[in-house]
Order: sequence, then C-alpha cells, then structure tokens
Amino acid sequence: MAGSPGMLVGHASGGYIQTVPSDEAFGAHRMAVDTGGHSGYWDEDSYSLLNQAAVVSGRYDQVVDP
Repeated sequence: MAGSPGMLVGHASGGYIQTVPSDEAFGAHRMAVDTGGHSGYWDEDSYSLLNQAAVVSGRYDQVVDP
C-alpha cells in the first residue's frame, strides 16, 4: 500500500488485522491524494507523489491533509 511508509511502529503483532490502514478507525494520519486508481500515485507534481516524498524523507510537516 502506498500509504504505509509513514507508519511509525516497531513491529506488527497479533496476526490478522481486521482494520485496514486506509480505514479511519485504524487511526493513521491520512494524506491527500489527487489520483484515480492505483497507477496515478507516481504522476509528476501530484499531491500523491509530493506527499509520499515528504513522508519518506521525514518532512511530515509538509504533508498535505485531505
């Protein structure tokens, strides 16, 4: 999942997880995406790509919220 690189956990335990990371109940910080489907996450100058770059480089203050 493209939204997973920013998950700050030491490990995943407990086996099967019933709540997916994209579900609001999971409690993850959600970020804006402006692409459709799964192939647009890497579109040049998209919020999707810029947000992923901010997360991967640790610049969380630059992530655009939905």
